[in-house]
Amino acid sequence: MCIDVIIPTCNRQELIVQTLQSFLVSSRQDFQIWVVDQSDDLVTARAVKSIAEQDSRVTYIHSEQKGVNIARNIGIAAGEAPIVALTDDDCQVAENWLETLLAEFETYPECDSVFGRIEPVSVVETAVSPQKLNEIARMQQILPMASKNSPTHYIFENDRFNLGFGHGANMSFRRSAFVKFGLFDEFLGAGAPLRSWPERDMGYRILAGGGKILYSPDVLVFHAHWRSWPSVRNTFRNYAFGAGAAIGKYVRTGDRASLRLLGDWLLQMGVRQILSGLFKWQSWQKIYVGIMQLIYPWIGLWQSRQYAIDPHYRVYIGKKGETQKAPIIKPPRSTSE
Repeated sequence: MCIDVIIPTCNRQELIVQTLQSFLVSSRQDFQIWVVDQSDDLVTARAVKSIAEQDSRVTYIHSEQKGVNIARNIGIAAGEAPIVALTDDDCQVAENWLETLLAEFETYPECDSVFGRIEPVSVVETAVSPQKLNEIARMQQILPMASKNSPTHYIFENDRFNLGFGHGANMSFRRSAFVKFGLFDEFLGAGAPLRSWPERDMGYRILAGGGKILYSPDVLVFHAHWRSWPSVRNTFRNYAFGAGAAIGKYVRTGDRASLRLLGDWLLQMGVRQILSGLFKWQSWQKIYVGIMQLIYPWIGLWQSRQYAIDPHYRVYIGKKGETQKAPIIKPPRSTSE
């Protein structure tokens, strides 16, 4: 297979089916999908296995351990294709997604990673009232998440502080990048003890290590923006916490200049969001989220001190005083690009 596709999932059986269906009509056929399921019941397993029985390109893997980055690393280790693409279980890919991202890797051989465009798509939810759907739509307008729609190609290089390359719902890597820069930090990301910030962490480590990341508007994914206020609030809180935790490990491994990331976060995500909530949107939710961005990075920074770090790959490896081990899945020793 030319490309491995990793899709972590947890308790979203209806959405993951839609995600898989979008792949099965792809214009490119030489791929293998690894669905890594961390659900609490067997409903998702049944849905995915039903599809896998009809199409050998879909493989189901169950993981008892929770955490989106654990799932990603399990999928990466399961495959062996030279290109690894990742998306989320609430996304649908464009018909030419695989074909386009492979073309980008060929056009830009110097790039270790390709991030793509993410456009919102509404989810029809019959159990939700029209009024509630309107509230969710307005929430996405006020506090957009996982959107990236810049129309211009751009190579990120020589500036590890520029992390505007995109989001984890639409990212791909050369397998060799995991050898050079390590796998995903399993203590960051949804479901992990140090919360979110997984794609920014991976991007920072690539750029800090001299790598290059391409943003391509032609590599398109549609993301289901279905979150209500409680979910939005929790997501922003987790990203603020995770930002502090990620910055903490950079500082502790000698990269003191990474504190600039903390200053940028407090200004952009905190102060400016509060001002926008006050004067542009007149939204107490946006103000509330901005206040969280001023508080939770410090909590994440402080909490992260409890965890030991692998200094080479700059990933957390466990709590201090406990048995420490490398990430559950080590980076591959070689690649066949």
